[in-house]
Amino acid sequence: VDLSGNEVRLDRNYGFGDMGNAGSLRKVDLSSNDIQSFAGIGRALSLEELHVDDAYFFSKLDKELYKLENLKILHMQFSGLSGNIPVGLQGLKNLMALNLYGNELTGKIPLQIGHLTKLWHVDFSENDMTGVLPVESIAKLVNLEKFHVHQT
Repeated sequence: VDLSGNEVRLDRNYGFGDMGNAGSLRKVDLSSNDIQSFAGIGRALSLEELHVDDAYFFSKLDKELYKLENLKILHMQFSGLSGNIPVGLQGLKNLMALNLYGNELTGKIPLQIGHLTKLWHVDFSENDMTGVLPVESIAKLVNLEKFHVHQT
């Protein structure tokens, strides 16, 4: 489902609403919409791709995302995400691409990134992160082809 740029408004109370009930939903692109909450997305257990660029979360990554065990692509650049990159992302064992470019993420890249062994593309660029790269964890990403962390 591609609903990008359609002025869809999913507010803090309703979130993704009933979209999470779509049992066969595999790909959703809600980029350039007024998305403020992850509420309900955790019910979309078949979801493999989630694109929510240019959204208005202005909050941390929600635990609701950790329920999406089949997720392969999480693309959330310029979405107002803040706080640390949560350790809970390690539960997304099928994740192949993680793009959190241009948010307000802080702290270090968690050591648990090494548990996401299917990752081939990671982008944490243009955030407010600090610390040294967890080289030993990144070395465990045997499929990694692209790793971007510029201007963090």
